[in-house]
Amino acid sequence: MAWFSSMSGVLPAVVLVLVVLTGTEASVSPATAESELTSGESGSWSASWDETRRVWAARGSTVVLQCRMGGGRARSQGSGQGSGVPREDWINVTWRRNNVSVDDRRHIVTEAGHLNITKVVKRRGGVTDEGEYRCLVSTPMGVITGPPITLRIATMTKSFVLKPSNVSVVEGESVRLTCQIDSEPPATFTWTLDQQPLPQDDRYATFNSGVLHINGVQRTNAGIYRCLATNSVAGKERHSNGISVTVLERGEGDNYKLPSFLSPKDPVRVVQGENAIIECLATGVPLPTISWQRKLNESAGWEDLKMGVNGVSMIGQGTLVLSNVQNTSSGRYACTAKSYNPSTKREASVSRERELDVLTPPEVTDSPKPVNTLSAKTARLNCSVTGHPTPRVIWYKNGRPVVIKGRIVQSDTNQLLFYNSITADKGMYQCLAINDAGYASSWALVVINSSKNQPEPPQNLNYVVLSSTSVLLTWDAVHPLNGELKAYSVHYVESEGSAMERQEVSLNTSLLLEGLKPNTNYTAFVRAYSNFPSEISESLVFRTAEDVPTDVPAVQLVPLSPTALLVKWSPLAPEQARGTIHGYKILWRKRNHHYYHVQEVLADVHEFQITDLHPGKKYEVQVLAATKAGYPTKSGWPWIQQKMGEPTQDVPFPPEVTLKVLNDTSSDSAGRLAIKVDWEVSSENKVEIEGFWLKYKRQDQTWNEPISFPPTQKSYTITGLEADWYEVQVKAVSANGDGEPTVNVIHTRLPNQSTQFANTTSSIDRLEADSRSQTSVHLSWRVTEGQDGAAYYTVKYQQITHSPNPADATFVRSDTAEIIITGLKPFSTYEFSVRAHESEKTYGPFSHPVQAMTMGNLPSSPEDFMYEPTDASTIRLKWNPPEQLTGTLKKYEILYSLDKQKPLSEWDVHEVEGDATADTVGGLVSNTEYWFRIRGCSAVGCGESTEPLAATIPAILPPDQKAPSSEFYLILCLVTAFFLLTIIGVASMYAVKVRNISSSPRVLACNGNGHINGKRNTQVVKIGQADGQADGDCQEMEVYIPMLTQIPPDFKCPPLDTKGGYPETRMNGMNNPRCNGFVVRNRDHLQAVPHAETKGLSSEESERLVIGASSSNGAMSMSVLPQVYQNHSQEQREAEQGGSEPNHSQSGTLPPSPRHEHNHSGASQTGLANLTNLTTLSTMESDVEMEPEKMMADSVGSQDGSTPYQHNSHHNTSATKTSSPQPPLTTVQ
Repeated sequence: MAWFSSMSGVLPAVVLVLVVLTGTEASVSPATAESELTSGESGSWSASWDETRRVWAARGSTVVLQCRMGGGRARSQGSGQGSGVPREDWINVTWRRNNVSVDDRRHIVTEAGHLNITKVVKRRGGVTDEGEYRCLVSTPMGVITGPPITLRIATMTKSFVLKPSNVSVVEGESVRLTCQIDSEPPATFTWTLDQQPLPQDDRYATFNSGVLHINGVQRTNAGIYRCLATNSVAGKERHSNGISVTVLERGEGDNYKLPSFLSPKDPVRVVQGENAIIECLATGVPLPTISWQRKLNESAGWEDLKMGVNGVSMIGQGTLVLSNVQNTSSGRYACTAKSYNPSTKREASVSRERELDVLTPPEVTDSPKPVNTLSAKTARLNCSVTGHPTPRVIWYKNGRPVVIKGRIVQSDTNQLLFYNSITADKGMYQCLAINDAGYASSWALVVINSSKNQPEPPQNLNYVVLSSTSVLLTWDAVHPLNGELKAYSVHYVESEGSAMERQEVSLNTSLLLEGLKPNTNYTAFVRAYSNFPSEISESLVFRTAEDVPTDVPAVQLVPLSPTALLVKWSPLAPEQARGTIHGYKILWRKRNHHYYHVQEVLADVHEFQITDLHPGKKYEVQVLAATKAGYPTKSGWPWIQQKMGEPTQDVPFPPEVTLKVLNDTSSDSAGRLAIKVDWEVSSENKVEIEGFWLKYKRQDQTWNEPISFPPTQKSYTITGLEADWYEVQVKAVSANGDGEPTVNVIHTRLPNQSTQFANTTSSIDRLEADSRSQTSVHLSWRVTEGQDGAAYYTVKYQQITHSPNPADATFVRSDTAEIIITGLKPFSTYEFSVRAHESEKTYGPFSHPVQAMTMGNLPSSPEDFMYEPTDASTIRLKWNPPEQLTGTLKKYEILYSLDKQKPLSEWDVHEVEGDATADTVGGLVSNTEYWFRIRGCSAVGCGESTEPLAATIPAILPPDQKAPSSEFYLILCLVTAFFLLTIIGVASMYAVKVRNISSSPRVLACNGNGHINGKRNTQVVKIGQADGQADGDCQEMEVYIPMLTQIPPDFKCPPLDTKGGYPETRMNGMNNPRCNGFVVRNRDHLQAVPHAETKGLSSEESERLVIGASSSNGAMSMSVLPQVYQNHSQEQREAEQGGSEPNHSQSGTLPPSPRHEHNHSGASQTGLANLTNLTTLSTMESDVEMEPEKMMADSVGSQDGSTPYQHNSHHNTSATKTSSPQPPLTTVQ
């Protein structure tokens, strides 16, 4: 019954089916008597953006927000009254700001329902009256919300956003000055000239946006211009700096200037019903004239706009004004500036297009209708809206936003759906559509009915977390008073987000929920079903267990020096972490090495510094995150590569560092410890040192901030430490760069009285692990440089598992700096660390661990490894896959080197995809011997490599070694295609010629399409008419009618495919009785048509005429074949079914197999020619000696070899044709 979980709304239907089967009638409780709908249960209002929707107020002022249910455009669907909610139906009015109730001494609701804010505030601490306000009106049917009103504090900045510079202009040209400032509400602008209002002059044009046009500038227009920005609500004014306009005299070269635009070209947006102002200002000498065109859609052409018609006008030089724009006014508008050049006597023009976008307020086209339904059924409320831009729709229930989640869904068409409805869904629902042009709203009442006989909801819902993806739910059994309990439905959904509700059915009091998301909160409830559904149980919230992360952190590598690398990573997203991160593991290795170093850090650490790397080498780094469930179990995470820089001789040597543990004697550090750090620089250092840099950290924690010292200081004491292992780094700094750091590790206290630590205890450096077999790993290490050797070493190792509980560690002793660990598990990862001992009780810390995987079934070496040069610097290598391989290859590694004796880890590596068997290596030097190896790498690791292959590229390749060019293959293909086309053309011409020869005047050829070649006197054969009359209604076109003849309009039969296809599934006398020119009415005998005779034909020719005409493809009808052929065909079929050979006649004659399937569309042209020849009637052929097999050879030969009716018997060329009885034949004139 798991399919119930994926079908919303199906569970109630299933349970209702169970209810119907019981035969019990449903009864509704008296509480649902109010379900009869009355007026006022639905309605709507709409409003556009105006001053009542956006309100600005000064800080400290008083403002009144009016509660108007949509103003004059509101309407009621139920009552037919003129307002959305009649004032007499208002019971109570409350206000909410940003969906939070407003109720304090500063916010007072008046008797009229308006909100009076006595003192508008906006403080830095977050207390503010700004926000979105809505009034909620209580009515007898429910609560309805009014349109949102946005309140903003009036402000204006001190400085102008755009500060124009001074302007110089030639007399007669135009000038555009701008003034812009941030202000709420938008500021109004006025301009002054020389601190005086602008003179009354048609040359000036001002706009509310702070733009000033001066058209055809004269000397009197020169001066200092300033703009004044005023915010009347805030009570503030701002004066701009002066803008100097200088008018220049027109020189000899200024007699003509091409027109150019000064106005912008950005789109213009305006709300429907407002005036649209499309600015256009052009300059030039002489001043150009302006005209306008528009294109309302792409399919329409450009049309000229006439001023003074349909609200179109122009101000200033050419700014277009459209009054009361509608959505039909949207489109592209072109401003064209023209001027006449007296020198060339030609007119010049330039155009600039601007887009006009008219915003239209929302409109609810399909309003929600009142709903009255039974509990557990699906309820729907429509709310289809229009508007530009597309409105956003919000649903409210009794004035509060509906939580769209689980069983309540808002569709793409804004329909609100209640799956498995409950009585608590009852209320007044309202959809509110909002866009930049206004609002629209509509509402309806929803009533969910219940039954007095419904069972009680389940109680004591509990859960048990079984895994990260499964939870067991249990609850107490329900015992209904009336009827028998049928089933329970379990509903659960993710607590966060808007995921769909999932549903399942249970026949008992528990259910296992599977397929859940790890580390995710879910909310669940249960419902019982008898003859009626119960109410839902109390909701239960549970959380699934944590799981390992599904991804790895994003890593960033920052080289600090040739030997140090800083690793940074980002935290995982919650859906990737799948739990609380407990720590990180940093892994690093040399590129293509199969072991790696490991360092674990705490969860709050997001960077780690790797030191003691090899300069100039490539390293790979990976960071893994762990939850309580462990690290990711998946392998194959990407490694981030970084090549270290080359060492430089111009940096200081690493200092020699000694550490000593002391008691911290500072007053506030009682019981704490300290480390005294001393350092010296080698006498061999020749670089001037500018200072030292020291940092330290507690083991497995982050580094403390670095401490800088002058070059003269050589000691420092680290205080306030606890008993633990500490790591200290010191390095020298110079003008050329930082030297390599010296790293020391020390413990600050003895673990017990019997254990002693020497400050000079050796620490382990460069621990390396190398898998030797499926059960062994070779370890090698060295003591840190500058320290004494150790008496012996302790090696600790343990298997790395994906279980939260780590495996037990194993300790072994080694007297040398290497050891082979045996007895390991195949294809398993182990972690190794080593510490050095001066004695049994004097030892250093364990080294940083390394991890290595034991071998599995590694691939054997690839086979048939060979090479060939392709040019003077490139070689092509070929090989075959390994003979022994488990699984698939991930890649091949081609290793090459000039030195055959170098360790394999130092050879250059060229990687190739695992499915390749050849590749090229370039950038080589000719006449130089290279050594090549190749090995395959699977998920287990890289296998054995081939023996070294010596390869040398000659400077000049022999001619036979040069591969043919692509042009050669192209020419070869073209020549081959030409010869093939020539042969096909000659063969086609020959076939046409042979066909024309066979179509002599004495030959009649049935083409199968209603046309017979030849001009001989034709006669129609009518066979099988029981009453002796021709069937004139349901016949195919007769064989002698040309195929292009007009079909009579009273032709009753459906047209037949003249290319061989028929309405019925088969032909040639099998199922489809229609065939060119006659219909076989009875397959057992042929009845002659009266008053018919044959003219000029022998009986043999007459028989063949009937046989040829009986099929469009040369196949003969069983009813017109001689009986001996029919008998032979029957014997042939019986023999094939019985597995025996057919019974041939005594004379050895092998009759043809007359039955076969035919597919005319697949027949070749040659096959059609054969079919034509098969039905050709010619006295020139020796029909008497023709073998029956020959008659059918072409037809049978054209069929697919798999055709079950194909005749496969071998021809007997020595057999003679037997005589055949001739069926009666009658021809009609």
